[in-house]
Amino acid sequence: FWNCFGLYPGTRKTRPISHGGRFLCQCVYTAEEYQAVHDALRRKLGPEYISSRMAGGGQRVCYIEGHRVISLANEMFGYNGWSHSISQQNVDFVDIINGKFYVGVSAFVKVTLKV
Repeated sequence: FWNCFGLYPGTRKTRPISHGGRFLCQCVYTAEEYQAVHDALRRKLGPEYISSRMAGGGQRVCYIEGHRVISLANEMFGYNGWSHSISQQNVDFVDIINGKFYVGVSAFVKVTLKV
């Protein structure tokens, strides 16, 4: 979608900032870019992004695969335009069926835009 220097020349104002002895680009979103990101984040994902599997109790659960999330974030914010951290991680269940372990894990992930 865009990176720190803008997808198209002149679309993003930038200024250098010092970080750990390196100079990085601090991006300033234009009103149009801000609105485009805001609108994109409010949209529902299409069915091509959603996977499903059987869960405990015979119910089917839907989820988005990690590589799809990363690909979407890179497309939307640029390869170096975002970062993430896991603030909480929980083991929801551990089942042993026919000698195989099935583990369900949920996590809260914070995504930070580099603006």
